Amino acid sequence: MGSQMKNLFLAASGVFGAIPGLAVILNGIGTPPGYKVLFGGVIEAFGALAILLLWANKDKLTGLESHKATRASIGLAVLCFVSLAVYLLLFNLCVVTHEVRGTAYYPLWLSGEIAEMVENAGSRWSAVEEYGVYAVNGAIKKMPSAALTVTTVALLFAYQTVFTALTLAFGILGMRKEGSAEGGETDPKGPTPRATDVVPDTSGAEDQRRGEAKRMTDEGTEDSRLAMCFSASRSLEC
Repeated sequence: MGSQMKNLFLAASGVFGAIPGLAVILNGIGTPPGYKVLFGGVIEAFGALAILLLWANKDKLTGLESHKATRASIGLAVLCFVSLAVYLLLFNLCVVTHEVRGTAYYPLWLSGEIAEMVENAGSRWSAVEEYGVYAVNGAIKKMPSAALTVTTVALLFAYQTVFTALTLAFGILGMRKEGSAEGGETDPKGPTPRATDVVPDTSGAEDQRRGEAKRMTDEGTEDSRLAMCFSASRSLEC
């Protein structure tokens, strides 16, 4: 994996960790009416948490094997897709928009007056059309508050999981070290030295050469002495 691709993955991780929350706070994209600040703030907080977790575990992620990083990223991508599908189903069930009447935010389950209104009208959208959004919202407020709270938590969990999963998936791919792409963990003792890097021990051979030179010097000196004695003896004979 080239450095440019790694930088691209890291940039994508930062984008999904920081930008969606700000966009939701400003525009309320895909959020129930009146909840854009809550949804955007939670998405922003979880995005920052995901980036901090990636940074805190960067030493482990850099040594992650290629197949493990790929498996983790694919799993997070699937989680993102499933969360998005669940969120769209829940959102279309709970947030009903009428072109003229306005938008009503229904709980996942209905009871009391609002349940009767929806049953009489035939559907949630028909209830808004027949009774008006103010009457529908008034009947929803008469329900136990736990119903709308649980609905908001379920929507919020699915919504933030979409962006958090993408942040982690791109971050894992971006932080993985290139050397780990072939698989195998890094040897903590360091790389094995090559044969050309090993310096042979020549101290024994050097001592042997010095001893040989000394022996030859001694033999030469002895031969010189014998030659001198031989010359002296010939002179005396003469």
